[in-house]
Amino acid sequence: MENLDPKNTKKETIAMIERLPDETLSQLAIAGFVHVTGLGTQILRVEDVIKANERDLGRWNTYNGKTVLVTVDGQVWLGKGLLSNELVAELCPNGQGANIPCSYGEMIYVDRLLDRFAHPYGI
Repeated sequence: MENLDPKNTKKETIAMIERLPDETLSQLAIAGFVHVTGLGTQILRVEDVIKANERDLGRWNTYNGKTVLVTVDGQVWLGKGLLSNELVAELCPNGQGANIPCSYGEMIYVDRLLDRFAHPYGI
């Protein structure tokens, strides 16, 4: 998953991830979460790609009005909504403590983000 081009949604990143059940995807969408794994970010002309760090697997966190869920298989979901404790426990069994992308002023490529609302695992 290294050396990803931040301007593109990399299909190989998404292909390595197992799709969540439709009911879970629906709950995440209703709560305002979007799947951001593999999307590009930029801060001060430095580009990066959102990906899970090994220490974040199965963890969640909240900061600066943003909440992140990192599943045990490395899916990164970003949102501002609230989820049931049961869903958080299911997706993030290792508890709180994940790094939160875009919480320190990073810009995310909007066209790719909007694509993800309609197609959580890329198009």
